[in-house]
Amino acid sequence: MRSGRATAGGGRVVGVPGDGEDAFGVSPADVVRHARSIDDVAHGVDGARRAALTVELGRAAYGILCAELPTLFDPLQHGAVDAFRDAADALSRTADDLRNAADGYQVADQSSADLMPDG
Repeated sequence: MRSGRATAGGGRVVGVPGDGEDAFGVSPADVVRHARSIDDVAHGVDGARRAALTVELGRAAYGILCAELPTLFDPLQHGAVDAFRDAADALSRTADDLRNAADGYQVADQSSADLMPDG
């Protein structure tokens, strides 16, 4: 890979055509590091989903007069479990997409470097 500027995280910046205002750089290592952070958040959200599945409101907790309250709460609980699942899935997909983008930057940068004459 062509060497670019170093980043604070120790990675190399790729895709830097120059130092003009239109230039940009991406550190694939930083992108992958960010993807790992998103994986951690996805794992936490999935933990919340698993916890929500284990909690069940029993009728006895509300007494005879309010025994039907858990029936009212069931749709809310199922909605929360579904929302946690969807959020964890979306976060995992985002982390995967970031890793794919980092790979794409590295491949494109190497392809461009291979086209450059030595010297």
